[in-house]
Amino acid sequence: MAKVLLGSVQAVGSSIRTGWVILGITLILIVVCEAGLRLALTTRDRLLDRQPLTEDKYENRAARADAYRGTEWAQYVEELGRQIVWSPYVYWRSVPHRARYTNVNQNGLRVTWNPPVRDGADDPPPVRVFTFGGSTMWGWGTRDDHTIASYLSKLLYEKGYRTEVTNYGQIGYVSTQEVIALLRHIQRGDVPDIVLFYDGINDVFSAHQNGAAGISRNEVARRAEFNLSSRPKQLAWRWGREVLAGNLWGF
Repeated sequence: MAKVLLGSVQAVGSSIRTGWVILGITLILIVVCEAGLRLALTTRDRLLDRQPLTEDKYENRAARADAYRGTEWAQYVEELGRQIVWSPYVYWRSVPHRARYTNVNQNGLRVTWNPPVRDGADDPPPVRVFTFGGSTMWGWGTRDDHTIASYLSKLLYEKGYRTEVTNYGQIGYVSTQEVIALLRHIQRGDVPDIVLFYDGINDVFSAHQNGAAGISRNEVARRAEFNLSSRPKQLAWRWGREVLAGNLWGF
């Protein structure tokens, strides 16, 4: 009986050892293949004098575009803060960002040029102007003092109007998100005198993408991610896919 039991244990041990060997060889092959693919693709790009298509390289190319040729501020693209945080009802808003040409304040709003306040002057309150829109209104591709909101503030100032323009544009927003954002400000007592909306491409693209007008962009992704903490299988699948995409670049 002891011999039979010993033989069974040895067989199980041999199977485990064989399994570990197979697993180790498989992992080594994966690492070798990954390294080989990375080396081959990198070598190809270098031989063809082509930069790998990554977000940073894309931004560098944008900074070297004809529109920015000869300018001293073309590197604004490289300093651009693109991080976002959750915001109720509208999904996201930019995080605070400080740089030489692109700045976002503590409320997640792009910094806008406004005339200086005169100390001790008995001036009436300025007319408050809120501007809403997507990346065009936000000022993608421009410095703080050259966004649509800043130019509007400068134009009104030159015409003799006393105004305060606030840029509520957010990258990727559609008009529905902007209306909701305005409603939230009114609920808090932050009421403007004039509101301007500048929309177009985001609404058109979102309508095409979702098959219905007025819905935010990439809504299918949010639907898939909804309440994932209570759906462990779907959570593991999405997390695993992100890990593969981020780490097994060659494959």
